[in-house]
Amino acid sequence: MADLASRLTSAAIAVAACLALSGCQGKRLGQCNALVGVMNEHAARQGIPTERDPAKWRVLARELDLAVQEVERVELTIEELKGFRAQYRRVMEEFAQVARDAATGFETGDQGKVQVANQAVQKLPQRHTEVVEALNRFCQGR
Repeated sequence: MADLASRLTSAAIAVAACLALSGCQGKRLGQCNALVGVMNEHAARQGIPTERDPAKWRVLARELDLAVQEVERVELTIEELKGFRAQYRRVMEEFAQVARDAATGFETGDQGKVQVANQAVQKLPQRHTEVVEALNRFCQGR
């Protein structure tokens, strides 16, 4: 997840490059910029806690929940972008639940719950990357 901000920044740069090359339609570009902008804003604030501090994991869960709420507020009319938003939402909701589970595991000393959360944390960044890369390709018109 440490690379999350850089991946979303790359997506934002790709959208800007698309505009510079004038290969994008205005409607698509505007909606891509709006969606990527919100995603990028939240990626900059997210980071996986390295401590076993339940409070930090709960803060992460709240930030992920907020990201979902804000991305849902982005006005989209292009069906493909709605699909990318739904994929992003699912990944963020799942990650928020994993963060809550990790916090509970740390609070209660439930090592099984912590281990399951840790395994999920290892897989979620790849799913996130796949969504961002697909969104990037779409926004670039590929």
